[in-house]
Amino acid sequence: MSNQPSVSLVVRRTHLYEDGFEKLSKENAPNLRQRLKVTFLNPTGLAEVGIDGGGLSREFLTEIIRAGFDPTRGFFIYASDKTLYPNPQASAITLDYLKHYYFLGRILAKVIHLFNI
Repeated sequence: MSNQPSVSLVVRRTHLYEDGFEKLSKENAPNLRQRLKVTFLNPTGLAEVGIDGGGLSREFLTEIIRAGFDPTRGFFIYASDKTLYPNPQASAITLDYLKHYYFLGRILAKVIHLFNI
């Protein structure tokens, strides 16, 4: 592995979005251009076996996107044509809803950069 700077994070599989939001906020991880090193905790709180050579980070980012854009979380809603739109009522869900949108934008940018989309 290279010695390039990285962001290490430990996340609970049962709380991927919440842990990711907390640990990758702009205040806690201002530079998402760095490589991510992810360790997953299983439901009993034990670290899962695995070395993050890129696969764990990709899984983490994919699951963050899936969870963040899931309409049941409340930040997005489906329109009649099944496209997703920001929920105009998101402010009723949490006071820091704008931070969640900003976070999801940063994660999308990371995914686009990482996956060369």
